[in-house]
Amino acid sequence: MLIYRRVNIENSILRFELISNRLKNKTQIEMRKLLALAFMISGFLFITSCNEDDPVNLDPPSVTAPSATSVQVGTSVDLTFNYTAAAGFVSSVVTGATVKTDGEIAATSGTVVVTYTAGSTPGGDIVTVEVTDSEGDKDEASVAITVTEEPQKPMVDVYSSAEGTGSVTWSADNIYILRGFVFVNEGQTLEIEPGTIIKGQPGQGAGASALIVAKGGKIMAEGTKENPIIFTGLADDLDGTIPVDEKSTWGGLIILGNGINNANASGNVLRVEGIPESEPRGVHGGDQVEDDNSGVLTYVSIRHGGSLIGSDNEINGLTLGSVGRGTTIENIEIFSNLDDGIEFFGGNVNVKNIVISNVGDDGIDIDNGYSGSIQKGVVWTSSSNLESSDPSGAELDGATGDDESLTGTPFATPKLVNITFRYDDDESASDLTTAINMRDNFGGSFYNCIFVGHDAKLTIEETSKTSSSWDLYADGTLELKKNIFYNINGVTAEGTFADAVSVVQSAGLPTDNEIADFVTYLTTNNAVSDPELGTGAAALTPASDVTTDLFDVTTLDASYELDVVTYKGGVDASAVFFADWTKTYSVLAQ
Repeated sequence: MLIYRRVNIENSILRFELISNRLKNKTQIEMRKLLALAFMISGFLFITSCNEDDPVNLDPPSVTAPSATSVQVGTSVDLTFNYTAAAGFVSSVVTGATVKTDGEIAATSGTVVVTYTAGSTPGGDIVTVEVTDSEGDKDEASVAITVTEEPQKPMVDVYSSAEGTGSVTWSADNIYILRGFVFVNEGQTLEIEPGTIIKGQPGQGAGASALIVAKGGKIMAEGTKENPIIFTGLADDLDGTIPVDEKSTWGGLIILGNGINNANASGNVLRVEGIPESEPRGVHGGDQVEDDNSGVLTYVSIRHGGSLIGSDNEINGLTLGSVGRGTTIENIEIFSNLDDGIEFFGGNVNVKNIVISNVGDDGIDIDNGYSGSIQKGVVWTSSSNLESSDPSGAELDGATGDDESLTGTPFATPKLVNITFRYDDDESASDLTTAINMRDNFGGSFYNCIFVGHDAKLTIEETSKTSSSWDLYADGTLELKKNIFYNINGVTAEGTFADAVSVVQSAGLPTDNEIADFVTYLTTNNAVSDPELGTGAAALTPASDVTTDLFDVTTLDASYELDVVTYKGGVDASAVFFADWTKTYSVLAQ
């Protein structure tokens, strides 16, 4: 009995344990299911949270370079790089070129256009563009550039002849070599394409070379800023190997018209200096045609000229004999000429945007009653470049030679406006370079000009003859107004014009009181102040305020065709008119 009960009790215990284990296993399974569900829910919440707070990384930018290309020495080419940027364009970095058109901010695709400019040496080069997007990701691409030699242009010899050039076009595809005195005869028109190079053979006297437009002939030399027309010597390969101060390697450019002059004693016919007297085509003037038209000169650079013809007789860079107002002369450079930069023998042509540098004598020389205007220009030289014993920024006469009686009319009444005259004395000895030398019957005027650094006084002359520059000042014809003078004869202090001007007296005239009045006139109407001309490429650009107290050019006769500008001197700091196309600018920028 007892044994039976014990067995039953043990079986009950076993059944209880079995049921308990089953319940326990079931609970564990349910718990696992609950935990799995909890993990699923938390994972979903985590993913949802990430989508709401953190951006998804977009594809990085991609840049594609253009195909490899070839460029001739000294020329430029535009290169287009394509890009994609899913996160939006932010910036580009260009190596080996300059940006012409950048990508658009936030754009997801577009282009970066760069300009590559080849140097003067053949070889290879690389241009790279790197693009950065708004997530800071970058990509870059490069293109290989082959810099090749410029093809040698054919040389075309042009010989001196009685027939002249004929009516012909000189092409930029050739280089023209002047063999002697080459004339454009009366009735002929010489057209010169932009970018054409004309070289003169070396030689002096009868062996010199020059291009001469005879009166009645025309020259149509219309260069551009991108493709100026260049006159230079035969030895100049335009690669910088010829010294910048090399002079007298050929003659120069001479234009002769049928305009006005004051050579009344010779029927107003004059022979131009620099041409042998045996040459009948070397005369100008005669009919006094005010609107005479000798053609067009624009963006023309005349370099390394000034051949000697005889004792004290050299060819100027540009010689204008009785050239009329119907002629267009703008954007002209005269660089490193042995004699004067530009010389006017009568005429009334209006000239704009001139660059005269490194000449051996006068920058601007005026004779025989020239009565046009010269506006916006620079005349710059240094003592080491001078070849003359009496150089001037501007030498201003009313007559020449035996006709200095001062009775010849019209008097020289040009307007010189917005011109910067700078002289650098880079040697210990003084060269006595005069800023402006006014004499004979010169009665022209200076307005809004800048004169810096000349080591001799500006000069005005009185003579015992019928009329003189002093007389023309006294009657109000000659004027000096709203100009800046600085370091003229060492004068740098305001109100000290007495030490900056020299009045040449004749027979006790003008009197000392009249000279004192003239100094007062200069002090009242002009300023001694430092225009703070810069250095290097900015050597002719003023830094100080030169945009106030200007002379109003609209008060002058409309025949002078003057532009209204808002600055003094020849250079607008915001747009240097001779940048990039002149030899002068490249020398300054070195």
